[in-house]
Order: sequence, then structure tokens, then C-alpha cells
Amino acid sequence: HQPQRQPRLALLEAPMSCLLGSGTTNAIARAWTAARGHRFQKKSPHSMSTTVSAREMSTRATDVVVIGGGIVGCATARHLAVRGASVVLLEQNQLSAGTTWHAAGLLGTLKGSSLLMSLASYGRDTYKRMVDETTGASLVGWSNTGSLGIARCADSMEQLVRSVQMARGLGVTQHRIVTPAEIKDIHPFLNLEGIVGGVYSPDDGIVNPADVAGMMAKKAPAARAVFMGDVGGIR
Repeated sequence: HQPQRQPRLALLEAPMSCLLGSGTTNAIARAWTAARGHRFQKKSPHSMSTTVSAREMSTRATDVVVIGGGIVGCATARHLAVRGASVVLLEQNQLSAGTTWHAAGLLGTLKGSSLLMSLASYGRDTYKRMVDETTGASLVGWSNTGSLGIARCADSMEQLVRSVQMARGLGVTQHRIVTPAEIKDIHPFLNLEGIVGGVYSPDDGIVNPADVAGMMAKKAPAARAVFMGDVGGIR
């Protein structure tokens, strides 16, 4: 008896005009998640603890002050501290309590510029290394689902092709132009009406943004980075 093969999950991205609407995209993603037998669970914002008092901070010199404790703020603080800067991050609530908490966590690496592609690829590789040292399980909800971008008009298809060509110029070869028939094989739940083609990126995936923000703060050098929550104002 052959075990039933789990369907491949392809996340749909809509970086250009004439693509599938976000509501339909989310519905299909949820259907695929249910088919795979697991759910992507949102987690509560991460609490912050610090031994540095407000009075001490008022007299402490620092190189950089980062405003906002979302995924971008925490990553910025960590990378600056790793490079030797003294950093203070100020958050009005708790880490990831804002837009990071309810972000979808889609991690697609095919972008519209070489800089964004490099940043996305760097982020993906960084998140993949955030694992439990004993079990090897991801600490940030990383799952290598792959992603599927679709085009509903010739202009969008041309932009996808150009993006793939730019990626190959950077040495990134995972992105593959696909026909409607190939799209159906990758994502059989998708209605192909009006779709002219797309691009499949098997190395893309998803993460839990709140967990990423928390891990960035945790991995920041404690001697050079201070994360302060519940900051009501700055004088």
C-alpha cells in the first residue's frame, strides 16, 4: 500500500497588476493549509525584559536609537549591534505588537530590484538557520512551501520574465517560468481562467514574523543592544 502523497503548497504572490486578488489568494492558501493537515498559528506579541531603567538610559550614550519593535526594527537593531554599534530600541507596546503580529509571513524572493532580491534571499537564509540546536526544528515557523506568482495579462507576464532574468544575473536560478498547464500541476485548486503564465519558486516559504522579531532581539549582543518596551514618550 503506497502512502497518500501530500499536495505541494504554493503560495500565491501578487507583486504586479492583473494578478489574482488577495482575498482569493488567502482563501486558496487556507485551503492548501487544511489539505496539508496543519495550521499556521499566530502567536502573541513577545514581551520584553530589560534591566536598564529609564533614569539610567537618560544618561547613557548610544550610537543608534531604533524606533519600533517590529521585525524590521529588531533586525536593524541586531545587525547594528553585531557590527559594533551601541543600540537602543524603543517600542510603545511589546515586540511585534503592531503590523508584524498580523503579517502573513510570506517569504518570496523574486522582487522588482536586485537590492530587494538580495535582501529577501539573505532574510530567507537567516531564518532557515534559526533552529533548535537539539532537534533542528525551526524556532521561527519556517516552512519551505515554495511560491507561485501568476500573470493575468501580457504586461504582468513580461515583468515576471524580466524579474527571473534579473535573478539569474545575480546567480539565483531557483525561479522557473511556467505555463498554465504547469501551474495546474503545481496548484490544482487554482482556476486557470485568464491566466497566461507564471513563475514558480520552489525555495520560497513562510515564517512567523512575530517569532522572527523575538529571535532577532534574542540573538542581538546583550552588551550592545537594549530593547525597551511600553515606552510612552521621549523627552
